Amino acid sequence: MTTKSGLTIKPTAKPTSRANAAKRLASQSDTDLDSKQLGLLLTRLTRDFQKRHDDKAERFHVSGLRSSHSAVTVYLALRPHRLTELAELNSMRPQSMLKIINELEALGFVERVNDPQDTRAKLVQFTAEGKKMLTVSTHASDDIYQQYANIIGEQALQSMLDNMQDLLKGLEPSHQ
Repeated sequence: MTTKSGLTIKPTAKPTSRANAAKRLASQSDTDLDSKQLGLLLTRLTRDFQKRHDDKAERFHVSGLRSSHSAVTVYLALRPHRLTELAELNSMRPQSMLKIINELEALGFVERVNDPQDTRAKLVQFTAEGKKMLTVSTHASDDIYQQYANIIGEQALQSMLDNMQDLLKGLEPSHQ
């Protein structure tokens, strides 16, 4: 099957047992994965991106970030949010979001302040150190984008990103 971006995905001829699939996967080169390994491909790309991102961040003395922290940082880049908003935006339980916010607060990247609209509520916002981290993170992401574009081409990378956005838009809200 060929995607809109021109990438070819080879479907597996027939379902196999886990043992046979593992043997087949072990014998394949990294570039010979079929559509059954979508999760593996996404996982490997995510790990590669995170490793490159973390390496760049550490060069600028920003450490302690984990991939789960992006659930907060991506939205705080726009404006301060309530914990409940952040949880909802990420389809997470508030308790799970609280754990992430506590970690970022311990690292000195975020702080909780009174919500001027509702004195009972708190807003989560970046500290000065958090804003520095966001700048480094943005530069790291831009560099990684360029590295990937150098490998597969700008047009192919943009097409891949567009296809992933379309896929996310098409998913039922319960699966996002």
